[in-house]
Amino acid sequence: MLTAKQRSVVAGSFLLEGVEPPEDFLRQLQPIRFQPGEEIYSAQRFRSAIAILLSGSAQVRGHSGVLMNLLGPGDCFGVAALFHPVEEYVTTVSARTAVSLVFITDKELMDLFRRCPQCAVNYISFLSRRICFLNRRIESFTAPSALAGLGLWLLEQEHEGEVKVLQGYTRLAQLLNIGRASLYRSLDLLVERGAITRQERTICILDREKLKKECSITP
Repeated sequence: MLTAKQRSVVAGSFLLEGVEPPEDFLRQLQPIRFQPGEEIYSAQRFRSAIAILLSGSAQVRGHSGVLMNLLGPGDCFGVAALFHPVEEYVTTVSARTAVSLVFITDKELMDLFRRCPQCAVNYISFLSRRICFLNRRIESFTAPSALAGLGLWLLEQEHEGEVKVLQGYTRLAQLLNIGRASLYRSLDLLVERGAITRQERTICILDREKLKKECSITP
């Protein structure tokens, strides 16, 4: 049974945004714990369910082992295994620290959608944002220049005008498939032209339109 704090995390997730969670829905959720380093989802080991992290931190890696994302309380994963037959999950999710989470199965989701149509709208909105994110990520990988790739990445990672380069600039260069020298030249150019400022691993976007223009990114 969920604690009051855990119920608050679930209620604050994207799925229940603007919705008063049904009490019986919350009561049926059971927290599950994973130890640091333990795999939660892998190619052959997964569930037809959404997972919502209640506490701790998890990491998402691609089949090549490249780190793709870090997850914390309130974040979710598992959408790729829902509502269609899938024999292999697309990523590996493992616990970075001790993790507590809940699984919401496809059947439980369908019941929730029938009872709370706004939850279905929230789910569709979440998928739409994911599609936009993936489209922009593809653009960054196929960008015609290091500057364009960096600009697209900055725009997709921005939160309230800031971008945190959590894994460092060497890892960012690898992610964008460009050399470190090209990355630093592009950053210096954007600073010089007033599109961004940079302080260690924090980049502030001063002018989105100027950033798009300098990186030759079309709307």
